[in-house]
Amino acid sequence: MAVTGLNNLILVAADAATAERLEAFYTAALGLPVAFRDGEKWVQLKGAAKLALASPEEAGAETPGAIPVFEVADLEQARAAVLAAGGSVVVQRDMGAHGSTLCLRDPVGNLLHLFKR
Repeated sequence: MAVTGLNNLILVAADAATAERLEAFYTAALGLPVAFRDGEKWVQLKGAAKLALASPEEAGAETPGAIPVFEVADLEQARAAVLAAGGSVVVQRDMGAHGSTLCLRDPVGNLLHLFKR
């Protein structure tokens, strides 16, 4: 077997209201448009990375075990958009020549990172 790429990253939304909050956050804060939806089971967002919001039944799990990391051109602009969309900042790290990262929580508590080279 050979892995050919990462197809998707799934965030599990406990219910329809949570999925709506997550969709509003990721479309407003990161500008990820909706590619398609399957009722209350699945919302596919598109962009440089594909992010899906899924019901527990559709995802096959109650809790996500991954942290999405999105690369951005302007970290301060991204911070402002995240805060305006209801997210919160956990910590910002300067990694010298490697870049900077901003650790955040979306409105329902999922961790995500924004990275700038």
